[in-house]
Amino acid sequence: MILFRKFERKDWDAITDPVEVGFKGCIEDFFASLKNGVSVTAVEDGNVVGVGGIVLYGDNCGEAWIKLSRSAVAKKTFRTLERIKTAFAIFGRSFGPLRLTSHVLEGFRAAERLVKFLGFEKTKESEMFNDRKYNLYEVADWNN
Repeated sequence: MILFRKFERKDWDAITDPVEVGFKGCIEDFFASLKNGVSVTAVEDGNVVGVGGIVLYGDNCGEAWIKLSRSAVAKKTFRTLERIKTAFAIFGRSFGPLRLTSHVLEGFRAAERLVKFLGFEKTKESEMFNDRKYNLYEVADWNN
């Protein structure tokens, strides 16, 4: 069973087998931005299997983020996906209507499927970081 608890900085490092090893941006800036939103840790059988949340960038805008372990993704269970979707729905209800975005590494099919499952649509925008292309996905009205 997957349980959720409040995210702690050490949880990021507890995922030693991340699905994506890269990161878009400065990690310390990212951690500093987390105070402007909500973040949780997913724990299964005492092990951190994922972290994620929403960082707010204004009254009605936010960025969804998630880091999953390979072991969590390897199970490919619909139940796991449903729990992620439920967690993000709870986050959304906390904030009210939002324009929610997420950056996904080009060609990272599992992440593309996940954001689409959550209701995001790919935009025409993209961004380069460390010679890697990240596509922008968004939901124009997350809570409606």
